[in-house]
Amino acid sequence: MRIIDADELMEMAEKTLYADHPFIRFMRSQVDKTPTIDAEPKWFLCEERLPEKEQLVLCKSRSGIINVLQLKPNGLWESQYPHVNYRFSFVTAWMTFPEPYKGEE
Repeated sequence: MRIIDADELMEMAEKTLYADHPFIRFMRSQVDKTPTIDAEPKWFLCEERLPEKEQLVLCKSRSGIINVLQLKPNGLWESQYPHVNYRFSFVTAWMTFPEPYKGEE
């Protein structure tokens, strides 16, 4: 499978053929129903959304420090280091980890 920039492809196709060409209309209908992805991992504000409990995520603190934490059921963010917990208000944003490297294919 290839990931392409469908909007860029449509723009090029519409310059080559006229926008109302049957093939262009077909391509547009296919592109419009294809889900989009974020090219880069996305930061989520804690005030808008929290990760699932116990999920390891990258977290940014109010002071700008990035750390690997997990949100515990008691509402504390726990570090991988024993006895290091953070209050909810300390963490301002979080993101999931990118896909791990799979080696040369």
